[in-house]
Amino acid sequence: MAKKITLFTVLFLIIPLFSYSQNCKEYRLNYGYNQIQPEGNSLIAFRDFVKTSLKDSLSKIVVQVYSDSVGGEASNLKIGRMRFEIVEKILRQELENLPQIVLENYTSSLQKQLKLSNDNARFMQITFYEAEKKQEAKIPQEVTVPPAKSFKIREKKEKKKDYKGETIVTSIFFIGDKSKYLADPTAELKNICDIYKNQPSLRLRISGHVCCENRKALSKKRAKRVYKDLIRMGIPKEKMSFTGYGNKRPLVEEVDEKSRQKNRRVEVEFF
Repeated sequence: MAKKITLFTVLFLIIPLFSYSQNCKEYRLNYGYNQIQPEGNSLIAFRDFVKTSLKDSLSKIVVQVYSDSVGGEASNLKIGRMRFEIVEKILRQELENLPQIVLENYTSSLQKQLKLSNDNARFMQITFYEAEKKQEAKIPQEVTVPPAKSFKIREKKEKKKDYKGETIVTSIFFIGDKSKYLADPTAELKNICDIYKNQPSLRLRISGHVCCENRKALSKKRAKRVYKDLIRMGIPKEKMSFTGYGNKRPLVEEVDEKSRQKNRRVEVEFF
């Protein structure tokens, strides 16, 4: 009898070595030989413990299953697994937020180490580890920040381009033998107007050009068409003049329709 008391004392001293150094709760179930159900009404008591004692959220559950030395190791591992599955089922039924469950299935190694009898070596140790409670974030105190000193930002003015003496070869082209625009020239005309508005001291000389034959009258007619549209868009007529050069000033050599089209154009000279 004295030997049994000594063995139990040693066993309870050893069990905490399998615990973790954080807040936890432990529960123990004892088993009879070759039985997968714990002794007596242990499961009912265990279910009540899970319902009433595990109020805090858990980080994980470690289930340590120990077996005796009777029978083979494979057989004991199988019985240990079956015992675990019964306990796991209760945990899944009773815990709303089930954490990770870790199974540690031991055979007779602990029994031999502590020299326990077979009756004392069949048990299950279940450890419930509580999750760390998050600390409430501290509300920072209101800090009064002094107003920043006002200062003026000196904007660097972009130097505008001086167009005096420049000649713009526009993208305003015409249909062959006509003073009718080949495409809508609004964007090009607006660009000319913007240059004048930014530098109103400028004067404009508009020159018309043709391809193929020296048709000076047609070239002048094309220049006049642009002249009238620029007046309509806001440039004073006294600031402009127009003329036609026929085909005397070709932009490119005429070898095909594409090159001839480039020569049917209008240029604007600023002075």
